Amino acid sequence: MLNSLEESLENRFADTKEGVVHASQIVNFKLWLKDSNEDFDDHVATLGNHFRPVLEQAGVDVDLLDTEWTMLKAVLYKRHANLQDLTWEVVNTAYGDRFPNILSLVDLVLTLPASSADCERGFNHMKMIKSDWRSKLRSDRVTDLMLILLHSPSIETFDPTEAIHQWNSTGARAKRPETVPYGCRETSGSQAVHTSQESDSESEVSDTESEVTDTVADDSDDESGRED
Repeated sequence: MLNSLEESLENRFADTKEGVVHASQIVNFKLWLKDSNEDFDDHVATLGNHFRPVLEQAGVDVDLLDTEWTMLKAVLYKRHANLQDLTWEVVNTAYGDRFPNILSLVDLVLTLPASSADCERGFNHMKMIKSDWRSKLRSDRVTDLMLILLHSPSIETFDPTEAIHQWNSTGARAKRPETVPYGCRETSGSQAVHTSQESDSESEVSDTESEVTDTVADDSDDESGRED
């Protein structure tokens, strides 16, 4: 049973013993043993050929990878006694100018995800953001919201002071021409009612003015009759 289980595991992870996945072990300093005959030269060639288009687009000279790899190994073995405690951040800071091509390849390998968990997590967050109620969100807005959700600090530790200052300093937003400054915008029905009310008011004012005119005329006639 154990032999069958071991065989199944080997078949399941057979790609880790060859190809790009197997060649990626050059970034693991725990495998850099001085008494080991493993020099990873073949691994560098495998990675360089596989990522050649990406590396050349980034300005990396792929033909110099093998040479810089040999020189970098010699320097690290000579100047660092305990390689297992070494980090690539330290190597990049100390030797980034001397070996830019091979360290660019190392940076590329280190960015490869070890599993698809981050991708699945990102899809779940995207479904939470772009729901049926927000289906018209543009792609750039979705990207910004996902960056905020995935890489921002928690609400318990977030200090909104800087964001508030930036919001206030950007100025007022442009308003639409039809925007009503205060209160709710009137609908067509309410506008019709308002128009009819204005018409009724105007007619009432006209009737009142005619009544006043008639009254004044009657008083004038009475005064002229008295004088006669």
